[in-house]
Amino acid sequence: MAKPTTTLDFGEIFASQSPRTPYTWASTNYLRGWDYVGSEPPLREQFDALQKLSDQKDKYLFDYCNYLDQKTVPSELLDLTNLNLLGSPTVPTPPLTDNSKRIANTEFVQGVVANSLNSPIFTGSPTATTPALTDNSNRLATTAFVKAICDDLIGVDFNDNLMAGYIKFKNSLLFQWTEGYTDSDGYLTFHFATDFRASNTFNCIPFFMAQTDDRRSLVFNVLQDTRTKNSVKIVAWDTEDKSVPPTGTFVGIFAFGF
Repeated sequence: MAKPTTTLDFGEIFASQSPRTPYTWASTNYLRGWDYVGSEPPLREQFDALQKLSDQKDKYLFDYCNYLDQKTVPSELLDLTNLNLLGSPTVPTPPLTDNSKRIANTEFVQGVVANSLNSPIFTGSPTATTPALTDNSNRLATTAFVKAICDDLIGVDFNDNLMAGYIKFKNSLLFQWTEGYTDSDGYLTFHFATDFRASNTFNCIPFFMAQTDDRRSLVFNVLQDTRTKNSVKIVAWDTEDKSVPPTGTFVGIFAFGF
C-alpha cells in the first residue's frame, strides 16, 4: 500500500472551542450508543462530546504513527534471510491442524505427536494379530475376529425383514418379530416368518406400537389355546375402562424359543 499523499489536520478537534458546557460520556452510556440517547435527537453537548472523543482517538493514532515513523530499524534486523536466533526465542503456537510453512515451536510438535498417538488415523490396509474368540479385553479386533464371533453366534438362518423377521442361533434358539392390527373386538393373530418346534416351545411379548385414540394403558392377553408353532392370537383391552381398543390399533410382538 502506498503512503497517502493527502494530509489531514488531526490537530483539529471537533467542538474544542464550543462555548457550551462540556458533556462527558460515561463509559456505560458510551458503550450503549444511541440506545442510551433514545429515539429523540441527542443534545448538542452530547453530540459534540461524542464527535470530540472520536477525533481524539484518531489524533492519538496519528501521533503514534508519527512516533513509529521516526524510529530507525537496525540494519541487521532488516536482513531476515539467514537469521541466527540466540537465547530462548518464542513464536506463537500454530493450531494442530496447521499444514503450512509457519514456524513450529516445541509445544506444537509435542501436541501433534500426542494427538497422533491418542487418536491415530490409519490409511491403506493396516493389519493386526487376530485375538482369540474368548478375548474380552481392549485389544484391537480385526475383521477376522469379528467374522468369527458372528459365525459362532448366528446360525444357519437369518431374515431381517422389519415387519416379520427372525434370527436363528447355532444352539437352535430362535428369535422372531412381527406386527399387525387389532380387529373390532380387540383380537389379533400374529403369523411368524418361520416355525418354532412346537406350540409350547416359545414365549412371546406383545407391545403397543402406536397411540390410537389417545389410549395409553392397553394390556394384552395371549390366548394359549390358539397357539401353533407359527402363530399366536392375542386380545387387547384398556385397563382404565375395560373397553377394547379401536379397530386397527397397531401392535407388535417378540417371540423367542426353540
